[in-house]
Amino acid sequence: LNGIKDNNRQVSKHAWFDEHQHDWTTVYRVPNSRIVALAARWADHTYYNPSGGAKKTKHITYRIDTHVWRTDPSYCSKLVVQAYYYGTGKANVIYRGMMRAARVIAPTQIPSYFMPGYKLKNMGRY
Repeated sequence: LNGIKDNNRQVSKHAWFDEHQHDWTTVYRVPNSRIVALAARWADHTYYNPSGGAKKTKHITYRIDTHVWRTDPSYCSKLVVQAYYYGTGKANVIYRGMMRAARVIAPTQIPSYFMPGYKLKNMGRY
């Protein structure tokens, strides 16, 4: 149960869909571009390169755990919720109570973490 070491990466949208062409991916969008930019910057600096550079300098282990506050280890849906919780300042994007208890953040449950003013828009399943 050690997880997969050094498993964090950045891939383009096109590379993702090429790699997962036989899988289903549901795409959601937050309706506020400023909030999206803040969350993306936090995720990039926390999970890839603290200075925002193109070279990967963070090496995160992929492992599903219940520690929603830790950034290492991590997994896909945990990273998304953390980015909108920690990266958006005082915007109150994520329900605060959801981050108080240890839990696994399931991908299908991500929309339930978002406050009404930032409700995710389902763009489709591809």
